[in-house]
Amino acid sequence: MARTTLAARAPDALLRRGLAALQAGRPQQAVAALRAAVAAAPKDVPARLALASALARCGETAEAIVHGLRALALDPGREEAGALLAGLLGKRRLTGYRMTPAEARAVTAWLERPDADRQAFAALAIDHLKMAPPVAGVLAPALDGDPEAAAAALLARAGRAALTDPLLLALLRGALVTDPAMEAWLTAVRRQLPAGGAELACRAGLTAFAAALAQNCALNEYVFAETVAETAQVAALEADLAGRTGFSRAAEWPLLLYALYRPLDGLPGAAALAAAKGRFGPAMQALLTATLEARLADARYAAAVPELLPDSGGVSAAVRAQYEANPYPRWTTLRRPRPGSWRAGLAGFASPAELAALGPAPAVLIAGCGTGRQAILAALAYGPEADVLAVDLSRASLGYAARMAEHYGIENVRFARADLLRLPELGRRFAVIECSGVLHHLDDMAAGLRALAACLQPGGLMRLALYSRTARRHVNAARAEIARRGLPADPAGIRTFRQALFASPEPWARAVRETFRDVYSLSGCRDLLFHVQEHQLTIPALATLLADSALTFRGFILPPDSRTLVADRFATPEPWHDLNAWKATETTHPDLFLGMYDFWVGTAISSGDS
Repeated sequence: MARTTLAARAPDALLRRGLAALQAGRPQQAVAALRAAVAAAPKDVPARLALASALARCGETAEAIVHGLRALALDPGREEAGALLAGLLGKRRLTGYRMTPAEARAVTAWLERPDADRQAFAALAIDHLKMAPPVAGVLAPALDGDPEAAAAALLARAGRAALTDPLLLALLRGALVTDPAMEAWLTAVRRQLPAGGAELACRAGLTAFAAALAQNCALNEYVFAETVAETAQVAALEADLAGRTGFSRAAEWPLLLYALYRPLDGLPGAAALAAAKGRFGPAMQALLTATLEARLADARYAAAVPELLPDSGGVSAAVRAQYEANPYPRWTTLRRPRPGSWRAGLAGFASPAELAALGPAPAVLIAGCGTGRQAILAALAYGPEADVLAVDLSRASLGYAARMAEHYGIENVRFARADLLRLPELGRRFAVIECSGVLHHLDDMAAGLRALAACLQPGGLMRLALYSRTARRHVNAARAEIARRGLPADPAGIRTFRQALFASPEPWARAVRETFRDVYSLSGCRDLLFHVQEHQLTIPALATLLADSALTFRGFILPPDSRTLVADRFATPEPWHDLNAWKATETTHPDLFLGMYDFWVGTAISSGDS
């Protein structure tokens, strides 16, 4: 009896030992203890999650994902498991992994959660669908280069199980499809959907599938390739729908076909269609809620956004026009950070005096907030007492941001239209300024940074994110090819280039389509490859830019394993604060800053503050 009791206690003791080692900064020791804990109690979710965290700290991301996935399958509703797994999947694609039925059900559930990072689960779902029945059976021809045959197989009677597969439907409704072969298949399916509705009564699931695919097309902003015949069909559908005086259930299928190619708010009777939502089936109602009602609301919110400072002219006008046409990014879900979590994260980049100076209610400026995700995260993470002002050039982007802020119940952020270069005219100082992915779209980055520095209170902190020329070498090759082809930055030009990109055997093309998720949406592709204005920096140029505004580099925001790249190579104390060390590191790790140079800066620290 005593042995049984001791055996039952063993996993708990091993778990405590592993957690203690992890907290003490000894991840290898933690892994050993936690492996033993999981072996002793395979269904212990905390042990699985702890092991996943320890493996991730050791750089064993693939194995960490497997344990995180098994933990989620054991407890699908566990917030900690979903958040950990989403973070791990954001770092690496787990290729060649076929999920168990329980794991697939758990991922399906998370793809349907409004508070989850659904895109993080997309690649895992795609890879599983390509290997597991029933979808793998109909998709196989597309993987061999024949998407039309794969589409026909799905739409045949024998494809019903795949047509109604819960994971496939959840993927289509919740995330971008970031796989060229699967996109080609879905493009062919869209083209082969029957124009008439006569056979629908005997085709259970077809309407729900078409609605899910239409929702996916709205997510990617209709970036799929389109033939001349399809364009003509859409024009005929639009003329028919525009001529209707009202919308009944009989209009459901024509509306679905139209929604596969164009946003429903573009129809003359869009408001009447929204009012008639209750006349349709549940799949169509869900589509109208997620697309039509949201876009109509965006327009109302955009009209109400206050005008704070007018444009300064020049390049600003061209950049504004791009984002008015294509607000970016069109994010749909958000995982709430803990209140105060970002303040705690600043500890590695600021002195104790600077952190204390933030006070309990810091004034925060988000300069160039786009569609608002960064601003809403800031309002949550700095806490409800923080006063967040978020500005952008694009009224359309701000309308999207304001709608999402209300959706998430955010009350401590204000959105306004303003030109970054004119912000000093406000006469305000901010404790924290965040400007991510914005300065490199100005005509004069140095002027933009000086304008922000003038708005930073003494001892304040600023987060910047700027493009690395080294990391964007493949993007530059793509941009050169676009220029060679003379393609315009409109939907037709973007669709044309994407097809060339997917077909190209060139190393740069493969790198772009496999590395950058932005390729899989219209606004993302325009922002990545067709932007009207873009600067890129080297680390020496970054140092010069900061010196021009009398700002000091405080360190890059990177995961621990990336920070150790420079720490292991240089013996100086805290070398990650040394831009020269990072210059040498980027030379040998050219993809280190693939996202951007993301870092904190501040004013000079006096000797008494260090």
